[in-house]
Amino acid sequence: MLKDIHTITEKFEVGAEGKYLGLVEYFTALIRSDALKAGDRLPTYVELQSQFGLTANTINRAMIALEQQGLIERRRGSGVYVANPISSTPSTPRTHHGIIGLCGFGFRRSASSFYWMHLIEGIRAQAESAGSQILLLPYDVTNGWEKVDGVLASDGLSDSHRDAIPSQLPIVCLFDDRRNWASVVANEYSGLKQATEHLLELGHRRIAYLHGDNFVVVPQRLKGYKDALSEFGITPESNWLRLLSGINDSGPQFTASGRRDMSAWLQDQGPNGWNQLGCTALLCHNDDTAVGVMQSLQEADLNVPRDVSVVGFDGTEVGEYFSPPLTTVEMPLERMGELATSLLQKQIATDEVMVEHKVLSTHLQVRESTAAPCH
Repeated sequence: MLKDIHTITEKFEVGAEGKYLGLVEYFTALIRSDALKAGDRLPTYVELQSQFGLTANTINRAMIALEQQGLIERRRGSGVYVANPISSTPSTPRTHHGIIGLCGFGFRRSASSFYWMHLIEGIRAQAESAGSQILLLPYDVTNGWEKVDGVLASDGLSDSHRDAIPSQLPIVCLFDDRRNWASVVANEYSGLKQATEHLLELGHRRIAYLHGDNFVVVPQRLKGYKDALSEFGITPESNWLRLLSGINDSGPQFTASGRRDMSAWLQDQGPNGWNQLGCTALLCHNDDTAVGVMQSLQEADLNVPRDVSVVGFDGTEVGEYFSPPLTTVEMPLERMGELATSLLQKQIATDEVMVEHKVLSTHLQVRESTAAPCH
């Protein structure tokens, strides 16, 4: 079927708009001439990318246009086929509205969080390039899924909410790769391990960790922390670990929690108090937490990094402009949003639910909040 590759490739040697229209024209001609007959299966999404060097967005736009003309039909879990019967009258697409739904508690924090703002910016840019819109769905949504072509799900969804999502609806999950869904995650284990190794290489041997309670990422980070210490022959004491507190109706107030929890740790005169531990470095759940921690340390007349080295996680702006600038593990948030949206668009374009798992690397950004211990 795809014999005249060179001719069609030359035809595509123009702008993105020309590639999209060229693919529509190509398949329209094949179908109208009966070179492709009713019921014939079109090449897969991957085959089209390989044969013509096209992007996901270009193929997606072309498939939608062909469907609107009534020339093709998508069969769930099978692929794209020439419509039967062929009609010159455009038909209404079955479910495609050009809308991607965002589902999960995390997305609702975007107005006050650099973390989620960066993630959504990646989603927005990728969706916009394909002519799609994004819709923030209610956290407790249990119906109305017919309004969207597919869903990007974040952490914080309960099992009942997850089970309410129709199994045939294209979905990509961010930060959680445990279910039988496509997913995009960052290597949380490697990120925390690298941060711990950085402190060990500076000479720190008693390293504390103020961590969150996220049931997905925290176990991975804890393992990275413990593995790094173990490789240096160190077994962390249980009182080096402390759970971050402070969850309210508007989401975790990490800076306030970090400040309050560090202050309480410093004031604790028991065996688990900060001054009794002898720790010279502290890993924090995220950058906002680290900023609150450093504020508390400064209020207690402790210098960062002379008295305590502090490391954050996420790589948001809040740590870059604090004094001292924060050493942190940078998450590829915008890239995660872009890639998750691209994987979702692939499912929508092919009308196939695909389970693909993508793991992106983190990066340690060393700044002025870490240094060798002075005692």
